[in-house]
This record gives sequence, C-alpha cells and structure tokens, in this order.
Amino acid sequence: MKKLFLISLLPICCLFMLFLSSCELLETEEEKGVNSAAYGPHPGGADLPDELKGSWSTTTISLANAWNQGQFVKAMGVSGAITLVFKDDNKIERYWYTENRPSTYYSIYGASKETGRVKLGDDGSLTLIWAKGEWEKTTAPSANSTDGHYEYSQEELTNRTKIYTGYERGTSSRNIPELRLTNESGGISYLEKM
Repeated sequence: MKKLFLISLLPICCLFMLFLSSCELLETEEEKGVNSAAYGPHPGGADLPDELKGSWSTTTISLANAWNQGQFVKAMGVSGAITLVFKDDNKIERYWYTENRPSTYYSIYGASKETGRVKLGDDGSLTLIWAKGEWEKTTAPSANSTDGHYEYSQEELTNRTKIYTGYERGTSSRNIPELRLTNESGGISYLEKM
C-alpha cells in the first residue's frame, strides 16, 4: 500500500520538477533579454547598431536615439573607450556638468528635449555638441554658457577639477547618467544611472 502511494506521487513530483525547471529557464531568458537585448552586458555595453558603427574619431551618437531605445550603446576609441547607457524617458541633456572624481570619473547632469551629441577623438578627447550651434574649442568654459560645442583633451579632462558646459546649472532629474573615461588605451568606460 505504501509502495503504491509512493508510486502515485511520482508523476506529481515529476510535474513539479518540470515546472520548477521551466520557471528557472524563463527567468534565465528574461535576465538574458535584459542584459543583452535591452541593455547590453554591464559594464561592457551592447554592440553598436549598424547606423552607429564607425570610427569614434568621425562618428557622433545622438543621445536622443540612445535614450529612446533605452539601451547601452558602446563605442571604442583609439586611446580610450566610452559606453553610453540610457533609460527610457525621452529626456535629453540640455547641458552638461562634469566633475572630476577618482579614476577620471565624470558625472553628467541635466535633462531637456534638446538633442545633444558626444564624440570621442583619436587622442581620447571628448567633444560635446549641442543642436543650436557649435562653439570653438575652449579650455575654460563658462558655467553660464549656453548651448554650443566644447572640446577637451584627455589630459584636460583628467586634470581639471570641475568642467561646466551648457545651460542652467542645478537642474536635477531622476534619470541622471554618469560618464566614466579611462586613460588606458582601449580601456572600458561606461555611463550609468546614478
């Protein structure tokens, strides 16, 4: 009688184990989707879409596209690397505020519907471009300057304690990314929501 009871439980146990394994598989697929399809593996980022591929010395990436897609966008520079990470919110930085932190760690604040672009040069320099026009290269941007074009060498970015570019300091947003640059050739960098 006891054996019969145990045998009758066997199909139930098998079904239960099958259910657990399917749940685990589903969870794995969901995680894989979040990490690779939607956001890319952290911190390396996802492969660049075809329209964004090319040399970072000649390619600019629209923050609007990256933000709206809600995904990691990675691009390698000749003497450095940068990965952009954005969330779905349709908010685009109108201005940039960068602050030097240990390991050349930079924070970017601000949000607006204005489209901004960022470019990494062959020498590791970072170029910030705003849609309303371009300004000449400057090593001492004003904290009160309006939309424009700024360009900094890697050395300037590393050594400067604070760099202000753009519009209206003090604006805050729940979608605030960070920009991290590396000095090592081919090193990985990434933006991350604060």
